[in-house]
Amino acid sequence: MLIDRYVFKEIAGPSALGLLVYTSIFLVNQFFKLADQWVARVLTGEDLALALVYYLPSIVAITIPLIPRNARVVIDACKPFGRRD
Repeated sequence: MLIDRYVFKEIAGPSALGLLVYTSIFLVNQFFKLADQWVARVLTGEDLALALVYYLPSIVAITIPLIPRNARVVIDACKPFGRRD
């Protein structure tokens, strides 16, 4: 049980950071695709924000499979240095 909590604590930080970074990248991509319509006055700012909220579940579904890869890279990079608290 103790080792499970330790492993979870070690992986939770890089996983959350990876989810945030990857989701932000995909959201910015969608924002720039929709910004053309906003500039052309086809969309209002409220519609643009609502569209980004509607895109969020599909973006998260794409980014969740990327998290284990990100956490594994961080763990492998830190392994030679050991844990120094």
